[in-house]
Amino acid sequence: AIITWWVLFKTPLGLRVRAVGENPEAADALGINVEKYRFWSTVYGHALAGLGGAYMSVAWLGVVQKAMSAGRGFIALANMVFSGWNPLVALIGGWLFGFFDALATWLAPLHIVPGQFILMLPYIMTLIIVAGIIGKARPPKWDGRPYKRE
Repeated sequence: AIITWWVLFKTPLGLRVRAVGENPEAADALGINVEKYRFWSTVYGHALAGLGGAYMSVAWLGVVQKAMSAGRGFIALANMVFSGWNPLVALIGGWLFGFFDALATWLAPLHIVPGQFILMLPYIMTLIIVAGIIGKARPPKWDGRPYKRE
């Protein structure tokens, strides 16, 4: 996350990547190859997601099974919104959401309340955190929109 933040916010490459996501028309007018930067940014993001999935299945769980992510993709998307698309804030958000996941795992065997309610804790906290920032988070203007050069 620290290296990604440094590349995105402290290098010319990061400036171009952010420009392509924020306003590809202006980036294209400056001579930046929008399709190339979008393609390689997508490849980089998917490679990181693949590495995360491989780590989760091999190192963390030690097994590949159906529905092994158990809704963590929803939490990851919530973390992206929570962080405002900033990798350093996403790192802090990951620790926050991970804390609630670990807390639920730790509290479930204590039988204070039924375990199913305790295991809902990370998802309930995700909903509460995201509900608190609805309307305040601002994604890149062209996020998810295709760009056709004219």
